Amino acid sequence: IPSVKRKAVVEKTEVFKKEHTLTMDISVPKNCIAYKCKGIEDPKKRNRIEWCYKMLFDMYFSSLNPKYQEWIDQEIINNSFTFEIDFGKDYGLLLFYSESEKTQTFINTIKNELMSISEIKKEVLEQLKRRYFGVSINALSNMKHLAITFMRTYFADQDFYESIEMIEDITCDDLLEVAKDIDLDNFSCVVINPISKE
Repeated sequence: IPSVKRKAVVEKTEVFKKEHTLTMDISVPKNCIAYKCKGIEDPKKRNRIEWCYKMLFDMYFSSLNPKYQEWIDQEIINNSFTFEIDFGKDYGLLLFYSESEKTQTFINTIKNELMSISEIKKEVLEQLKRRYFGVSINALSNMKHLAITFMRTYFADQDFYESIEMIEDITCDDLLEVAKDIDLDNFSCVVINPISKE
């Protein structure tokens, strides 16, 4: 069997397309804004950065933020709102998406909130660290989830148990540092609009 050689792909730093709109058979527009980041070669550092972003975004883009309920009341987001963090050796993505008729307001809200990150409350960080640690430990009781997680960390050159232990060492300064690394001008928006009934 011939050996498999991975083809090297040089990912550009800038987003390929700033805006993309399409239509589908849906009732409410679906909006996504994605920020492109640099990849992280070292697997341990990559894992740590992902934990930092998860906690940072939980602070600013969940019910832990008093503004969150206002966004729902103003119909800027709904219950479908979520975010994702995905880093590899040569790429990084920070995604926010939700359903809303107010597409531009949604995009502006995400951008403005990211720009406003200037303070990390230690008590909230400690709360999140306990939460993520508990979720990670609880996942060990689910055999399917355990198998998937172990395989995922293995192929990413990471160690599952080291990843859990990493949570405890994260500081407020770590979160502020990753917030500074977000290039707020390097983003792309994808909007899926309902098909016109006219």
